[in-house]
Amino acid sequence: ALVIGVLLLMTLIEFPFGWYARFRVQESYGYMRTPRLPWLKRALSETVAGLLYMMPVTALLLTLCAWAGPYWWLLIWILWVGYLFWRWYLTRAESIFWHRRSRPYQNEAVTQYLQAHLKRFGYEINGIVIMNRPRHWMRSNVVLAGSGRHVTVIIFAHALNELTARELLAAVLHELGHLKGFHSEFRIAFFALLGLAATSLFGLASRDPAFFIGFGFLRCC
Repeated sequence: ALVIGVLLLMTLIEFPFGWYARFRVQESYGYMRTPRLPWLKRALSETVAGLLYMMPVTALLLTLCAWAGPYWWLLIWILWVGYLFWRWYLTRAESIFWHRRSRPYQNEAVTQYLQAHLKRFGYEINGIVIMNRPRHWMRSNVVLAGSGRHVTVIIFAHALNELTARELLAAVLHELGHLKGFHSEFRIAFFALLGLAATSLFGLASRDPAFFIGFGFLRCC
């Protein structure tokens, strides 16, 4: 009951701030094209789905923590690193193709144009495909999928109507900059270390019974 109450409270606090940050600000600058009511309906449905998803996950996490005993904080950190790896590496590599239709890009001139520029930086294009943009990638026009020096260029369908060949190249090179700079890897490492510091601090604090009493538990481990 305590965990559910905390999740509901966090949702009630976050929702109005999220509406202002993700909708109102973009609307004021002309970037938000979705009408207010459909956006609110979608955001509300996603919030409810998130709550329904988090409740069993939280229950499972508490069960695993009880099983891990005094090393519960290390288990949480391992799960956190796994999530970071999935979120910022695997989704950029292959999982974007899972259950999502794509079709080959047919413009041979633009294909050769992009291939020539990527070769200058030592990268080979395995192929260029067109795909509908996932809902959670609202600001993306292009994605480079794959690993190493061989990449697949994914062009989201809306970009074909909005971007010229030079603008498309700029978007591809922007993504290439992230790839060459190992931005995903550095982000994973940074948040993994941050998570390790936080979980180890909680692990030390949990040695004091007052830690659990403060959260409404008699003793967890």
